Amino acid sequence: MHTHSDFTLIADGRAQSQVHQGVTTEVVGQCGMSCAPVCTHGAIRDVAPWYLDKAPHPNGLSFADYLDALDVTPLGVNVVAFVGMAQSTERCLATRCAGEP
Repeated sequence: MHTHSDFTLIADGRAQSQVHQGVTTEVVGQCGMSCAPVCTHGAIRDVAPWYLDKAPHPNGLSFADYLDALDVTPLGVNVVAFVGMAQSTERCLATRCAGEP
C-alpha cells in the first residue's frame, strides 16, 4: 500500500493503524519525496511530514543509513522503500548540500 510513513515507521514501527486496516506491506518514498538521502539532520524535518523530535533518528544521512535504521526497528509491516526523486535531484545538483560535488 502506498503510504507516507517513511519517518513514522522509524518512530513507531508497529504501524498499528495500518495493521488494523489489514495493510501488510507499505511502499514508501513515493510522491517524489523520501526521508533519505538528505544533506543534514535538519533536512529530515523538511521531507518527513510527520517528523517527531522524540523519535530515534538514523545516525547517517544516506539512503543506506535509512534502510539500516529500518532494519533495526521492530516493524509490524513489510516495507518497500524507494528513493524520492526530489532527494535524488537535490543530491545530484547539490542545491542543499553546500560544499558537496
